[in-house]
Amino acid sequence: MDTPLTIKELLIFLLGAGGVVLIVFLCVAVRHLISTLKSASIILKDFETISKAAAKRTEQVDGIIDDVAKSVGSVTKGMSNNQGFLRTLSAIANLVTTLKGVWTKKEKTSDTDKKKGA
Repeated sequence: MDTPLTIKELLIFLLGAGGVVLIVFLCVAVRHLISTLKSASIILKDFETISKAAAKRTEQVDGIIDDVAKSVGSVTKGMSNNQGFLRTLSAIANLVTTLKGVWTKKEKTSDTDKKKGA
C-alpha cells in the first residue's frame, strides 16, 4: 500500500510544522520579554528615587550658593572700593558664617540620611 505523497500534502505538512515552530519561538520570546520588562521596572523605580534625591539636594544647594555669592560679592566690592577695613572684615565674617552654616547643614543632612538607612 504505497500511497504517493502529493505536493499539496507536503506543503500543508511543512506549513503546519513551520507554524508549530513559530508558536514555540513566540512563547520563548514573550517569556524573555516579560523578564526584561520586570528588570526595566526595577531600574526605573531606582532612577525615580535617585532623581527625587538629586532634586532635593539641588534646591538646598541653590539657596546656599546664592548666600555664598552675595558674601563673596560684598567682600570683593569692599576690597575694590576701599570701603574701609572694618567693612571688609564684616564681609569676611559674613562669608565665614555662611560657609559654617553650609557645613553644619551638610553634617545634619548626612546624619539624617544615616539614620534613615539604619
